[in-house]
Amino acid sequence: MALRRLEGAVRLDVEDWGRGFRPSAVENGGGRGERVGISSMRERVTLLGGHFEIRSKPHAGTSLVACVPLAGTEGGKPGGE
Repeated sequence: MALRRLEGAVRLDVEDWGRGFRPSAVENGGGRGERVGISSMRERVTLLGGHFEIRSKPHAGTSLVACVPLAGTEGGKPGGE
């Protein structure tokens, strides 16, 4: 996990090497309780004018990027270092 301040934004990177999942399955309903956490994170980042990205494959872990612009800036895109 890494939390960094970039020019005009704050970026959070989280990775795990767990069981992974198909992101499309979770976004389209997923199992009980699975969708709530991801959709809640996405909603909060979007409300702050940021960018949320999740990558995962079954049996290959998951990576998540949340990038939120600081007040009065136009950040929010991943890779904007």
